[in-house]
Formats: sequence, C-alpha cells, structure tokens
Amino acid sequence: MTGPTVTRAAHFHRQAKGRKRLRDKAEEPVVVRGERIPREVQLLALAISFEDMVRTGEARDYADIARRTGVSRARICQITRLLDLPPEEQEEMLLPQRPPSL
Repeated sequence: MTGPTVTRAAHFHRQAKGRKRLRDKAEEPVVVRGERIPREVQLLALAISFEDMVRTGEARDYADIARRTGVSRARICQITRLLDLPPEEQEEMLLPQRPPSL
C-alpha cells in the first residue's frame, strides 16, 4: 500500500565556525490538499527517505547523511528512531485520517 508523497525543501542556516543547522521551522509549513502536515509525520517521512538512501547505496550510512546535510549525527539518529515504532503506528501516522461515515 502506498500513501501520499510529500516533497519538502530542507532549509539550513549557518552558525558560528561555519556549522550548518537544519531550521526547525520552515517559513511555510508543508501543506497537502489544504491541510497542514504535523511535524512528527514530516520527520517520519524523512526517516523513511534516509533509510531508503542507505538501503539503495545512495548514502553509505547515517553518518554520511549527516555529513551531506550538515546536521549532527545525533539528530539524524533521533529522526531515524521513529522507524522503531511498530509498523501499525507508522502507517497510522502517515495515512490521512478519514472522518467516520454517517
């Protein structure tokens, strides 16, 4: 089963000593069909894409992703820990909630 596809631009800003940091909040929130996507769902989708990058060989490991994005390895680890949730909970987060039928 496939769910909705979300594309999001990553926004980085420079800190002291040339460090880059992923902005916590982009200027415009991600919107699909007029609804705002919760941050947890955005991070889960990002974690899935990180896992896919490692699985397909696009990135060697999560440390490689951290170097490429300029985000700390600890933050990448925090994001990918969402993959430890049971598959049922991940699916519940990713699939849109449908209102009950009358």
